[in-house]
Amino acid sequence: MYLNANNISFGYKKNKPILKNISISVPDNKVIGLMGDSGSGKSTLCKIMSGYIENYTGTVTLDREVIKNKGYHPAQLIFQHPEKTMNPKWKMHKVLEESWNPP
Repeated sequence: MYLNANNISFGYKKNKPILKNISISVPDNKVIGLMGDSGSGKSTLCKIMSGYIENYTGTVTLDREVIKNKGYHPAQLIFQHPEKTMNPKWKMHKVLEESWNPP
């Protein structure tokens, strides 16, 4: 699988882009790391490349197939410390209670 992003631009606010014409390629069987200052767009670029954000300009392809508007996420993110996002000893109802705020 070959993941490619070409000329990606995106901003959360209109006329305030945080990514401007970014291009990156990830060859098959390679692991990459992105480094940059807080707020520089690392996570945003990863979300775009994995299909979680779709309102960007440019093209993201996986094996030369455009992933935009596929309806599923052909690439997935692995966060830096996934073990810290949820206590693995909790039952599912406990996990849901943590995020549920009744009106």
